[in-house]
Amino acid sequence: MNRRRLLLGSVPMIGIAGCVDNLGEGSSDTVPEDTEGSSDDVDEDYSRAEGTTMVEVDVDAGFEGEVVLEAECRGKQFKIDSGEEFGVRREEDAESCSFEISIDGEKAYEGSVGGSDRYQAEVTVNGEIKSAVDTI
Repeated sequence: MNRRRLLLGSVPMIGIAGCVDNLGEGSSDTVPEDTEGSSDDVDEDYSRAEGTTMVEVDVDAGFEGEVVLEAECRGKQFKIDSGEEFGVRREEDAESCSFEISIDGEKAYEGSVGGSDRYQAEVTVNGEIKSAVDTI
C-alpha cells in the first residue's frame, strides 16, 4: 500500500517538472525555485513575491463591533466591516510589515511579518482573534 502511494505521488511530480517551461508568460514568477519536483500545489499567497498577501483579517458576519487594521508599512488604518475580509499585499518582493489590530478601539493584537511570512487573523462573533502565521 505504501508503495502505491509513493508511485501515485510521483506521477504529479513528473507532470509538474515537464510542464514548468510551458506556463503562461509571467506566471512562473511567483513559483519559488525550491518547489520544483514537489507534488504539492503552490499557493501564490504563500510566496514572498510582490503582490502576495502579508496580512489578512477576516471578520465574522455576526460580529457587531469595529475592527481596524493599522499597517505601519502603508501608514494607514483600514476599517474592516463584519462579514468582510481585508488583506495587505506586498508592494515588493520579501517586504516586511508591522501591524496592529484594534477591536472596538482597543489594541487586540500587535505583530509583524517579514520575508515569506503570512499572518492570518479571524475576528470571531465574540470579538476574539484566532490567528496563525504561515512561513514557507
